Amino acid sequence: SFEKVDMFPGLFEDTGEPTIYVFHSLHYLDRNYGYVVLNNGQSTHVYDYLFNFWLHDVADGIESLCRLKSVNYMYYTDIMTGLYNRNGYNTLLFDVVAEAKKKGKSILYALADMNFLKKINDTYGHEEGDVAIKAAASIIKDTVFSDAIEEKNFRIGGDEFVKIAVGDFTEESIKQFKDRLYEAADIYTKNSGKPYITQLSLGCYIGKADSVEDIDSFLSKADEAMYQEKVRLKATRQ
Repeated sequence: SFEKVDMFPGLFEDTGEPTIYVFHSLHYLDRNYGYVVLNNGQSTHVYDYLFNFWLHDVADGIESLCRLKSVNYMYYTDIMTGLYNRNGYNTLLFDVVAEAKKKGKSILYALADMNFLKKINDTYGHEEGDVAIKAAASIIKDTVFSDAIEEKNFRIGGDEFVKIAVGDFTEESIKQFKDRLYEAADIYTKNSGKPYITQLSLGCYIGKADSVEDIDSFLSKADEAMYQEKVRLKATRQ
């Protein structure tokens, strides 16, 4: 719903004389997109069939844009988690790099995956595994870098996630991010009522956008850091 003055401000202007307004509903089948409003001054007009064809063309155009937006959303979005999917990663990654170069900022590449997901699937079923994946995705999305001016979150595999951030980062800010991420996972596990642990391992790599030759090198270096973190966590956080 919306206020009439927002729909057509001219209707509420004081013109000092009577004015004729003609309102036409703009719809596609049973979907109403709004109205076309015509100001005729003080004259009376009769619109022929061409006007109705024009209305239909406008409604068809809006419907096509809506469908295109929906298709693009499904193409770039992981339906389970709401994060960007692999297609989104392949498409948007270079936009992030370009933005970082333009602003002279660093890129922080964070790679995370879940610990014990196979155990959850084998013990409690894949439906519970999906619940754990969605919880992990929410934790990653909701835990943000304090030094970031932009972030994007991706699910690039079954239980693999990437967060790419643009900003000025320090080792201390990365440590704080890790602590908050792990704390969020612990809080979820404690309050979820689930009989299993939802746990993530995180590896981070910082690089200057101007020095990016191959973005895949960021992935490999973050992957090395994540593996070391996974070994450490499995040994200390069973």
